[in-house]
Amino acid sequence: MALGLLDAVQAAPLRERAELSFFASGMPAPQGSKRAFRNSHTGRIQQVESSKKLPGWRSDVRDAVENAMAGREPFVAGALEVWLRFVFQRPAAHMSARGGLKPSAPAAMATGADVDKLARSVMDVLTGRAFTDDRQVASLHAEKVYGDRPGVHIVVRPLPPDDRRAQP
Repeated sequence: MALGLLDAVQAAPLRERAELSFFASGMPAPQGSKRAFRNSHTGRIQQVESSKKLPGWRSDVRDAVENAMAGREPFVAGALEVWLRFVFQRPAAHMSARGGLKPSAPAAMATGADVDKLARSVMDVLTGRAFTDDRQVASLHAEKVYGDRPGVHIVVRPLPPDDRRAQP
């Protein structure tokens, strides 16, 4: 006899079904293109990240996820969904002389780094810490917004075993 969804959820250990939610403070940096060069000592081609801000950003995210994971195990099996909300401060040009928002200021953030490259920079840090393999991520949601405190809100949650998103 097959277990119902409620039975399966109740049978799963708490650490495997509870969502992980935390904020990583810092200036989000995209994981973009790599730059290749020939190592003069070894003669081999090496690749390095083009973004000089990426190592600091990854360190901020790594510290936040390790703090959030204290006392719990990573998600080791099953499909997951990941939500990433990247927060950036508004440029000064969006603000009026009196400190309010100009009527011409955009509501949505359509400038700056590509959202997919921002997501890539965070997903690489989450892999091996929040979940064991990035192949577990069946659904990824990422957005850029304006806010007061730069960083990224991260939510990782298991998808129910009977989730049928792929079916028409």
